[in-house]
Amino acid sequence: MEFRLIYEGPLHGQGAKSGHKWEIRRALHPQLQRLWRERPLKDAASSLLAHPALLWGVTVFYGLVAGLGEGAERALVSDFAGNAERGTAFGWYHLMLGLAAIPGGALFGAVWHFAGAAWAFSYAGILGLAAAALMRLWVPPRPVV
Repeated sequence: MEFRLIYEGPLHGQGAKSGHKWEIRRALHPQLQRLWRERPLKDAASSLLAHPALLWGVTVFYGLVAGLGEGAERALVSDFAGNAERGTAFGWYHLMLGLAAIPGGALFGAVWHFAGAAWAFSYAGILGLAAAALMRLWVPPRPVV
């Protein structure tokens, strides 16, 4: 989607009177109203929803994977924290998870944009395998009781 705002007229410096600024705003207002009526994904929506069964299947699979993984992550946090510090450990866990999600999503989107979906998912998979390997090396095994 491409949208251009057009103003034809003189542009005064920062010391311009407020009347001139309102002229520009009045010229751009109808154009901005049209922009707000557009749906940004209108062109992509038909292809995205072309196969609703596929969309539902992917959503259910993602939910199952997230549910299985999250339980194991929380159990690991609980195992490593003592009873007195368990609340603090979960606070740190969720803080780090949230802080990592922001740049992680941005990086995934950038790889997708510049190199394509296959590279983005490959990169995410490689990072996941590297994290699992590092965790195996750094986390000591629990003693068997």
